[in-house]
Amino acid sequence: MRFMGVDVATMCGWAVVDKPSRGKADLFTFSVCNMGNGLAACHATMLAAKALEWKVRLVGLEEPYLGENPRSLKVLARLVGRFEQAFGEAGIPTMLVPAQTWQTAVLGRFGGMKREERKKACRIWAKAMFGLDLDEDAADAAGLAYHLATRRP
Repeated sequence: MRFMGVDVATMCGWAVVDKPSRGKADLFTFSVCNMGNGLAACHATMLAAKALEWKVRLVGLEEPYLGENPRSLKVLARLVGRFEQAFGEAGIPTMLVPAQTWQTAVLGRFGGMKREERKKACRIWAKAMFGLDLDEDAADAAGLAYHLATRRP
């Protein structure tokens, strides 16, 4: 079974993880795409088509964080909506996952650190888990996908 995590942002990381067998998860594929310049709908549609081809069972979208900048929240909410629509049209279920939920589950005590430290911890985790040096956006997406793969029946 495959699970996809999408770190929704202007630089959007995504990753697909196979459900672990014998305690070891496999990173099937990953990438980062720039959602700016009006490309959000295009990337979301293409990613949904690939997820369908890869037989992804569930997509986790990182829930937008309500920070101090309402403009950022509005942009992230629109991006999440584009992904929900694209995956919904492809018939692939999605769920919103708060960052703190997957970060705490995957990174343990490091999930509560400041952003820069947490991003670094997630990259270290991804290197240890998958043997690959992922950038911070792809590492976050892989962490979210891993969280879904290890917590869903």
